[in-house]
Amino acid sequence: MKISEIICDHKKYYGHINQKNKTMELLDNHIELVDDYYKNLKKEKNLDEVFKRIFEKLEINPEYFEIFKELADSLVSAHDWGKINSKFQSERLFNKIEDIDLGISSKHSILSAALYLYYYLDYLDNLSLIKADLQKIQYILFLNAYIISKHHSDLDNFEYSGKSFWDYFSINNNDLEIFKIISETGIFTKDFSSGFEGKIKNFFKTNYNLLTSSKIGKFKKEKSKTLFIYQRLMYSLLVASDFYATTEFMNSYKSQKEEIDKESLIDIYNNSNLMKSIRNQEETKSYKKKEKLNDLRTKIFLEVEENFEKNKDKNIYFLESPTGSGKSNIAINLSYKLLDENMNKIIYAYPFNTLVEQNRETLREYYKDSEVGGQISVLNSVTEIGNNLNEEEGSIEQKNYYIKVLQDRQFLHSPFILTSNVALFEIIFSSKRSSIFGLYQLTNSVIVLDEIQAYKEKIWNEIIEMLSEYAEILNMKIIIMSATLPDLSKLLDENNKNKVAKLIDNPREIFNEDLFKNRVKLNYELLDRGKVEYVDILDHLKDNIKDYKKILLEFIKKDDAENFYDMVSEDKFFADYKVFILTGADNSRKKKDVVEEIKTSKEKLILIATQVIEAGVDIDMDIGYKDISKLENEEQFLGRINRSAKKSNSVAYFFDMADESVIYGHIDNELTLRDKNRRKNLEEKDFEEYFNLKIEKAIEDQKSLNYSKYKKALSENKFLDISNHMKLIDKIEEVNIFANQIIELDGKEVVGEKVWKDYKKLLQDYKMDYSRKIVELSKIKVIMSNFMYKISKVKFEDCIKNYNDFIGNIYYLDDGEKYLKNGRIKLSKDDTFDDLFI
Repeated sequence: MKISEIICDHKKYYGHINQKNKTMELLDNHIELVDDYYKNLKKEKNLDEVFKRIFEKLEINPEYFEIFKELADSLVSAHDWGKINSKFQSERLFNKIEDIDLGISSKHSILSAALYLYYYLDYLDNLSLIKADLQKIQYILFLNAYIISKHHSDLDNFEYSGKSFWDYFSINNNDLEIFKIISETGIFTKDFSSGFEGKIKNFFKTNYNLLTSSKIGKFKKEKSKTLFIYQRLMYSLLVASDFYATTEFMNSYKSQKEEIDKESLIDIYNNSNLMKSIRNQEETKSYKKKEKLNDLRTKIFLEVEENFEKNKDKNIYFLESPTGSGKSNIAINLSYKLLDENMNKIIYAYPFNTLVEQNRETLREYYKDSEVGGQISVLNSVTEIGNNLNEEEGSIEQKNYYIKVLQDRQFLHSPFILTSNVALFEIIFSSKRSSIFGLYQLTNSVIVLDEIQAYKEKIWNEIIEMLSEYAEILNMKIIIMSATLPDLSKLLDENNKNKVAKLIDNPREIFNEDLFKNRVKLNYELLDRGKVEYVDILDHLKDNIKDYKKILLEFIKKDDAENFYDMVSEDKFFADYKVFILTGADNSRKKKDVVEEIKTSKEKLILIATQVIEAGVDIDMDIGYKDISKLENEEQFLGRINRSAKKSNSVAYFFDMADESVIYGHIDNELTLRDKNRRKNLEEKDFEEYFNLKIEKAIEDQKSLNYSKYKKALSENKFLDISNHMKLIDKIEEVNIFANQIIELDGKEVVGEKVWKDYKKLLQDYKMDYSRKIVELSKIKVIMSNFMYKISKVKFEDCIKNYNDFIGNIYYLDDGEKYLKNGRIKLSKDDTFDDLFI
């Protein structure tokens, strides 16, 4: 459908105006350009196949597929029809035309939705469709109209301006005058407007109740996951196409996307020393001796590779293998094997940003002498956008650079992305427009999820169900890996269980290998004492420290870690040890520096930490102490001790100090090391019984009120409710402190006060191009992170009465040194962060 077929004198309407160069873009030219981008995206991502899969899952008469596809395509074409609103033209684009009051001020998206909806309701009414299928298609039409109405805002709970989207278009909505002007001569063509008001009223009178009937209710409920993904995909495609087209007009920049260089990525990796060693062992069968840890790693690598080849048709792969068994390398190998003419993107997601950086460095080692390394990018809030710019100041090349690197970040253009699990789940579930920008890019992608079980168990059902649905619809291949991996496939129905493959036949056999199972001896003598105090741990440490050089202590509460750090630091017994502390409140510089020193130091040292060191952090300690929590956390902790399996006397002591329910919510004692069966599970590296207890609870949770509310929200298109429900981490109210100090970065002295002033100056530079500003802000935020510390809002208000400046949620302390001790914030002599910060 073209705008010229519904709007008379369509050439008088503008789509955009460029104030800088005083040029205007005609509305139909903008719509045509958006359509071009949309068609390119469809071709690039093979989206017609995606639409077919969606349509088949909706179980509508196969003969109606072309109608379904036309409604989707026209959603994009119609998205800006509403810009014919005279108030929009005059107030937003300074185009003075005849003023006709539509009752919607200068809005245009809702008018676009109305025109699209009204046109296609009439169109469908003239087709001879089976009634049951017609109602389903009409319902989808309303979903499409809703997407149009929200293309400049976040998705909410199927509402517009506080009204249900249904009610907004009902004939009883007196606030909406669009019905009246549909028939206005001089605006719409006769073919479009003739009798339209009567037809629409007749539709609502005869069909509105049917669209909200029990039959459609059943359709909405049974197909809710498919419809949820469909709407988010169309929203992403519309917003992306519109954004690209607008950028081309405003900046004369045609959006570019980099094709993945599969051949170079794979060839360089396969010719690395590591892969040559594995292939040599494969040929000589030397790995079968299992004398060294690398022998076991090769054995696991080859078994996974063989099982993968047998299961290439699956959508989700579970990789359960011990800490230190080479899962990251296995994931790289599988990712490259999945790349083909259709699969064209790789996304790795990790539980912490520190692991994102750690794995970026690992990949850089492979590709340090090759341009292909530039295809690997990091997507998170602590990494700058783009790389070093060499273009001349003020040049077209410089301007295009800023636009390109910002679009690369916003729309996930990079062919190989490293990010966090939280960031990935924002793309998949968030209702925010900025998060959904690049959703379409997940189509035909390989996703590697590391340690996903570490997140909220109460949404395990929702996680695995939606991942399975996304994988099937968007042709995603998802690898989920961990040393402690529950069999989440048990939460799926039989049909979807068949789309999951386990890449290791018998993980227990591998866990029972001596180099994994007996790498660390477990000791419960402290745990058997019941609740212990700091002094108990301190005395025990002194009695058992022996000749151990690297000692790790993990507390589950930050407050305990802080207090124990002070005790050890002030005790002369440990004068020969360098003492470090790491918690979730430490900034990125501190975390990186501490991990690096622990890895490289030859001196005796003690690291006191919270669970930030558990999952994947590459440190190798001799002995460990841990406050008990969940069994999977205990195993992750053990992965930081004798990681290389070169020591014979490594030991881990467990104790009971904090109430773990404060951090994790209620945990039954039978799921902790207080229970003898859990100790046996940990010693034998057999977590099946433990996870079966959790899976049983998850299955029971499918009958819970929370799960029922989620399913209801899904069927009622309550995007905001779903977004809040599916957050991996429950946020607590916090602020950021910028503590002014002088630090050394890359051999240069950096003054916090100057960094703060530069940040403020950049924010207040209203003349700078938007793209450049965002990119430059990302760079300065990386530097700022070295001065930033998180703190609970309550603690901040209690302890800091005077601050010197603030911007948003960041408070600047000019006398920052006063609040710092050994690189960490200390609010007062006896105060630290709120206990919830771990």
